[in-house]
Amino acid sequence: MDGIQGVAEARAALRRLAAYVDVAVGDGVGQVLSQTSRQARAHLSLGWHTRDTPTGSRPGEPPWRISGRLSRSMHIERARRTGAGRWSGTVGPAGVVYARIQELGGDAGRGHRSHLPARPYLKPSVRIVKPTIRRTFIVRYLRAVRAALH
Repeated sequence: MDGIQGVAEARAALRRLAAYVDVAVGDGVGQVLSQTSRQARAHLSLGWHTRDTPTGSRPGEPPWRISGRLSRSMHIERARRTGAGRWSGTVGPAGVVYARIQELGGDAGRGHRSHLPARPYLKPSVRIVKPTIRRTFIVRYLRAVRAALH
């Protein structure tokens, strides 16, 4: 870049930078969602057992796999802009009725006579991904600045 000449060029350069950074934030949110989904699938693959047998996981550990349906149900709602410089997206199971009770625990069955202890798989996944989030956004921000300047 040969430099900015005048106010109009400076404004245009700043608008270009803002646009690049905005896209980078959306990409960063998407990457964090993908990392969380992959980690949750990994948690849901730590052990397995056959149907109608007790899980080998202890309360507080992720549930063991029977069919793999819960792991396959992990769905990412794509990152979308919710305002200037704001993005949002979600990750979690879709269409599996027992997903929530596995994560949080609670009473289930006929008349809610059975108590299932929490066997979280999403919360530990977020805990593992969380330390990498800042770095994810810094890398994307720096790439956006470089791209906007060239």
